[in-house]
Amino acid sequence: MVELLLCACKLSESFNMHAPFIETQMMETPMRSILIPALVLMTTLAVPALASERCNVPQSDWRPVEDLKAALAAKGWTINNVKTEDGCYEVYGHDEAGKRVEIFFDPATFEAVGSDD
Repeated sequence: MVELLLCACKLSESFNMHAPFIETQMMETPMRSILIPALVLMTTLAVPALASERCNVPQSDWRPVEDLKAALAAKGWTINNVKTEDGCYEVYGHDEAGKRVEIFFDPATFEAVGSDD
């Protein structure tokens, strides 16, 4: 009988030693079931925003780059290079104040739509 009581005490001690782990596991499971889908949803929503272009203008509606260069030169800009990026014209040069610029322009309206600075 004494051996049975000793065995029961050891079993009880063993359970108490593992009980915090069991409680922690039980508390983490609902948190994981909420966090993982939330992270997947946020990532899914963010990817299209990263992939979108600054300018959504069909190529057929683009005005010639020479017209943009002429318009900016008339304002006193010095143009070093013009590239096509994100569906826009990206102009590298200096503005009328002599400040170095990298600015995106809508290829149909020549409106400034942002910069890399």
